[in-house]
Order: sequence, then C-alpha cells, then structure tokens
Amino acid sequence: GDDFEGAGSIEEELQAILSVHPMNQEAMEHFIRRKGGTADTLRRMLGKNIIREVDFAGRTFYRNAKDG
Repeated sequence: GDDFEGAGSIEEELQAILSVHPMNQEAMEHFIRRKGGTADTLRRMLGKNIIREVDFAGRTFYRNAKDG
C-alpha cells in the first residue's frame, strides 16, 4: 500500500521505512507530499546518497543506499 506512517524528519522516517522494505515511486511521492516535502526532498536524498533508485519489472522503487 501507499500508507506509511512514522515520526521525525522526512529523511529519518524514510530511512526507517526503507530499512524494512523498498517503496515504489507512487508511495514515495505520496509520503513526501503528505509530510510537507517536495520533489526537491527526493532529489536531495538521492544526491546525498541516503536512498537509491532501483528499477524492478519496469517500475521505480527506492531503498536505503546502504542496503546494497
């Protein structure tokens, strides 16, 4: 689903979620918007190598960069 919940900064929450399982692009965008972030939030996290983008079966997913 697209319903992820947590407490803390967007980056901290996403790292916690992504340490458990990848998140698809739609869920990521929804989560960031709901938390008051923007597309810049996602670009910043990718640029800082906090998360990475992975293509799987023609869909985009995000996972912790440190998870390999």
